[in-house]
Amino acid sequence: MQDTTVSLPEGIPKRANPKRPACIQHPASCTVAHMNPLIPLCVMGVLVGAVAVLFILASVYLGPRKPNPAKDSPFECGFPSEGYDKGVMPVRFYIIAMLFIIFDVELAFLFPWAVVFRSLGLYGFTEMLVFFVVVGVGFVYAWKIGALEWE
Repeated sequence: MQDTTVSLPEGIPKRANPKRPACIQHPASCTVAHMNPLIPLCVMGVLVGAVAVLFILASVYLGPRKPNPAKDSPFECGFPSEGYDKGVMPVRFYIIAMLFIIFDVELAFLFPWAVVFRSLGLYGFTEMLVFFVVVGVGFVYAWKIGALEWE
């Protein structure tokens, strides 16, 4: 085993394990180079959230407040809105929208898998095959019950 010495602040032993960075053994010697890589990401997330909240609060408190019946009324293409003329929106519309989202998410999983396909080997291929079978069975079921038919 090799004897490694590092320069550390007073009161910290001079002998260190060469397999572990000095900042893990002695937190007083930590530098930016040894910082956890998730810390900048968390700081950025907090800053983005703070800026979003600041903009929302600024628009609420600094924005003009001039209510007017013409501004508050529904408006559509230059004419007053008359509402949905066919009554209640059919549930089939929402079912089609949910099915679209489900199959869109399936494609979102497909692209990263395709990038690392060769490194995953047979295990990765089998896992994705199971995923496709489950989603495919759901698609066939939705097709058989008529969820994809638009009347």
